[in-house]
Order: sequence, then structure tokens, then C-alpha cells
Amino acid sequence: MKILFIDPPHRPWTFFPGIMPSPGLLAVIPAAHDIEGASICVLDLSLELDPAAALIAACGNFAPDVIAISGSKSAFAYETLNAAALARRYAPRAVMIGGGNFLASYAPEVISRGYFDIIAAGEGEAVFAQLLAAINEERIPDIAGISGIVYLKEFVSGCCAYLKTRRAVFSKFDISELNGGFYSCNFAFNFDEIFTAVYSGPAPQIKDLDSLPMPAFEYFNMDLYTLPPLGGAVGFVTSFSRGCVKKCSFCADSAFWNHKWRGFSAKRCLDIIKILYTAYGRRIFYFGDSDFWQDKNRNLEFLELLEYEKKRGFEINFWLQSSVDNILANADLIKRYRACGLYQIMCGFESVSGAVQRSFKKTISIDKMKAVSALLRKNGVLLMGMMMWGDYHDSAATLRENLDFMVRHCDVIGPNTMLAHYKTKYFDKCRERYNITKFDVLENDQCKIIFPTASLGVEEAESVYRDMVLKTLISKKKFIGNYLKANNARTRGIMSELTNKGFIKY
Repeated sequence: MKILFIDPPHRPWTFFPGIMPSPGLLAVIPAAHDIEGASICVLDLSLELDPAAALIAACGNFAPDVIAISGSKSAFAYETLNAAALARRYAPRAVMIGGGNFLASYAPEVISRGYFDIIAAGEGEAVFAQLLAAINEERIPDIAGISGIVYLKEFVSGCCAYLKTRRAVFSKFDISELNGGFYSCNFAFNFDEIFTAVYSGPAPQIKDLDSLPMPAFEYFNMDLYTLPPLGGAVGFVTSFSRGCVKKCSFCADSAFWNHKWRGFSAKRCLDIIKILYTAYGRRIFYFGDSDFWQDKNRNLEFLELLEYEKKRGFEINFWLQSSVDNILANADLIKRYRACGLYQIMCGFESVSGAVQRSFKKTISIDKMKAVSALLRKNGVLLMGMMMWGDYHDSAATLRENLDFMVRHCDVIGPNTMLAHYKTKYFDKCRERYNITKFDVLENDQCKIIFPTASLGVEEAESVYRDMVLKTLISKKKFIGNYLKANNARTRGIMSELTNKGFIKY
């Protein structure tokens, strides 16, 4: 069986440019190892000069039996669906499997239009292994009994007319005719829902994440991945947990994982880092967990492992993401973490407005935010404060207050705009207020305004945001490409450490 794994092309995020291998594909590729005689091909279309030509060539030359496509973020919705449509046209016999937060959330609408035969509705590793086994053994009807998926009823039932109808739909797809090519929304949801999507019910979450295979780095051309905010080719993003226990109304990640947190063991975290360090020359890391410091016992064990390895010449730098409460709860560990390479913490302050915080279901006192800032300054760690603006209760005044606070208390500002992710409480509120649909919030990278506020229309709010944020970031040197030029001992010391590990300024 030939299995083609595809990561659709992604435009680099305005505030965090670079290209990394798909975390979803890294996790599920090992499932193909257990299929006897399986042949694996990985195609990252973000690395291709002509993504469409590369995908067409792979479909023709590799002739896959199964195509697996990562669809993790709604910001990449249309390129994900256009990649699926192109694969449908040029590999019409292949079984199409999708997974990730976006595809799981929009599975009925995507399946019913024929883009995929199956979409993993939650955790992918175990589900994907079961699907591959059923397909390889030609037990297609058994797919209906696999929990944790949305499947195309006509495909599983073996309906002959379905194949003919699906081929007729996608044979008309020509990406070169779309305005915007891979990034066009023109084709995605513009034809009828003619097939039947069936949800098989939830699958149990994996209790022991350490039982999973190591990420499949070896299937990616790792030399091609670079991340300017982490110094270029020495930097890498990786995650060591899933979910978050908090219930902020806007957070799609926490909702996707049912507001639960599960993490790899401290040893597994270090094992993954050491593979990236020894095999691929990565020295500077961003831990992309929603909250790396959720488990105090793991935090201490991981720290002790780092201290042990550092004595033996293993030196890295890293930044992590955590919450106000968990940063303060781990205050006694920060000095030691700093000595082991921690140089920055990303923390979601979101807003200093009480009304906006209540709208987000995330209330943080200003005193606690200040305490986090003072704690990190005291221990020589940089603070990246994440802001979100564009809520109904926001105004030019709240934006000014947010920026003034973050200029005083943060080393760098992540100035996101507000987005209502489908299947969150915040989306439900916005749907009532603005009469939006799930399709109105796609392809937004949280760098533009899409809702009016109580005092500002969309265009006026966009103008206020662009003008005020850009002036603040540039004049105060609070953006990620420039903040390490700050002339103080703390940032000079960190810059020296990073430069010694190959960090290249951009």
C-alpha cells in the first residue's frame, strides 16, 4: 500500500514567520510502519515553488492508495480543501483521510461535499492505525465501527454510483483558474452537499502519551525548515502536551481537547529535544504547549534532567508558554530554569479591560500581571505578552490601555486580533450578536479585524488597530524581529547565549 502524506501550503504568519514540519503528520506517520509492505511519501507543499505542480506530480508518479492530509488550523482552511480537491482529481482512486482541529470541526460540511472519505474527529494516532489496517485488508465496511471518525456513508457502503458522482465533481477542479490559486475560497464550499456524513462517536483519549512512537522527523527534509524568530536553522518548535484545563471562551485548542491537559513525561520531552539536537543541529526551541508548566511535578523532573545534562555539555535555549497562575506557582523554579537555558516566557494577558476579560471568561488581576513581569525581570527572563483586541467591548481607549501596559511590563508584544473559532463559547456569542456562520471565521490569522465593536465599525476598528499597533511596535521596538536589540543587561546576556548557539538576527 502506498501512502502519501500531504501538508498543504501555508502562508507564514505575519508575527511569526517561518516553516516547520506538520506536528500532526509527525505524529501519525509512524502508524504506517505497522502496515506490511507500506511505501511512504511525505509532501510539504510550503517548501515547493509550485505547490500545485508538485502535488500533481506526486499523485502521478507515486500513485498513492491512501492520501492523508493535515488540516489543523482554520487559518489554512482553503489551501487544505484545495489540496484535497486537487488530490481528488489527480488520484481519483485513493482513499482520502484528513485530521486536525479545522477538519474535525468542519467534518460534516467537508465530508458531505466529497473532499474526504474519512476525517479523524479527535486524536489521530490510534484511529489512523485502525483505518490503515482496514483499508490494507480491504475491510472497508468495518470502518463504520471505528470510533473517533466522521466517514462518508456511500464510501463505506461500497456504493458504485458514489465513485462516479465524486469523480464528476472533482474532474472539473482546476486550481489554475482560481483567483488566488491554493489560497482561493472560490471552490471550497460553493457546491452542494451531495453525500452523507456519519459520526461514529468519540474515541477514548490516549492516557499515556509516552506510549506513542517518536515523531517521524526522518521523513522530512529537516534542513529546509527554518524559523527566523528562533534564529533560523538552529530553531525549532515542538510540543510536549495536549490541551489546557482552563475554559477561556475563545480557545479552540482547549475546547478540542475537552479542557483537559495531558503531557509527555519529563524524560520523553528531553528525548525528543535530544533527537532534534544531535541529529538535526537544533539548539533553540519554542515549546508550543498551551501551558508547558501545568504539571508542577513534571516541571521539577524536567528541570533536574536539564541540570544533569548541562553538566555533561548539553546546552540549549528555549522559550515556553504558560499562564499567569502557573508562572507564579513555579516562581521557585524560574532561576534554575534560567540557568538551564530558559530565556523567554509567552503569557496570555489578552486585555487589561475588565469588560473584555469577562467576555473572554478569563479574569486576571492587573496586580498578577505585574507580578509575573517583575518575577521574570528579577530572574533574567524575557516576557512576551499576548494581547487580543477586537472584542465587542473594545475601543480605541482599551487598545491604548493594552499597549501602554504591555510596553511598560513586557519585552515583546504579540498583538493578535480577536477571532471567534467555531465550536467555542465565544463563537456562539458572536453568532448571536453578529449573525455569523461557521464559514465567516475561516482563513483569518488573527491579524485583521472581522467584527465591529460597540463604538467602531469594522473598517474604523481595522484602521485604529493597524495605526496604533504598528506605531507602538516600531517606535518601542516591541516586535519579535527587533526586541533583542534592546540595550539592557538582560537582553544582551540572552542575545550572547543565543548567538553562541548559531542564532541569526533578522
